Amino acid sequence: MTIGVSIYGSMLASQITSGMSKLIGKLPMDSAGTLGQVAKGGIPEGLDVKIVEQIKTVFAHAFQHLYWVSFVVSLVVVVLCWFLKNEVLSTLSSKVKEEIPSEA
Repeated sequence: MTIGVSIYGSMLASQITSGMSKLIGKLPMDSAGTLGQVAKGGIPEGLDVKIVEQIKTVFAHAFQHLYWVSFVVSLVVVVLCWFLKNEVLSTLSSKVKEEIPSEA
């Protein structure tokens, strides 16, 4: 599970970074923390409404991309599971019972 979270996290970060790189020229650079705050996911006070909507759109598109990838992966897993044979995966419990001597 940790690997999946790190993969999806890196995909989300790369989508947000690529989307925000297109908006760098539109952000006011009067304060040094504006770009850093936007890069961390925050929306600074006093931004133009159009820029705020564009920032929210970048985040929405990043999550949309992530959900589509998750949907495709889950469909592939369902299709693979559909073709699995219906069989017992392990008979370990019966072997353990045979090896343990019964106390009589």
